Amino acid sequence: MAAIAALGVILAAVYLLWMYQRVIFGDVTHEANRGLRDLTTREWVVLAPVLVLIVWIGVYPAAFTGKTETTIEALLAQVQAKTGAHR
Repeated sequence: MAAIAALGVILAAVYLLWMYQRVIFGDVTHEANRGLRDLTTREWVVLAPVLVLIVWIGVYPAAFTGKTETTIEALLAQVQAKTGAHR
């Protein structure tokens, strides 16, 4: 079963890379898509804060996860008390 699962993961990665190559680096096949432009200034203004937030969450997640720490600890204590498990 593990070999079949590993083969599935490998085949999925190969397909994903093949698809990515065709979509990103392939030729434009529909004439309607030839006139598409890159992002406008307005779209960059909207996108930039989102990108900064994504990077911030990735680099310093404690700023977001720290706010739930007390609640999570209380929930863990409750679950441990009911199951008899200890840290």
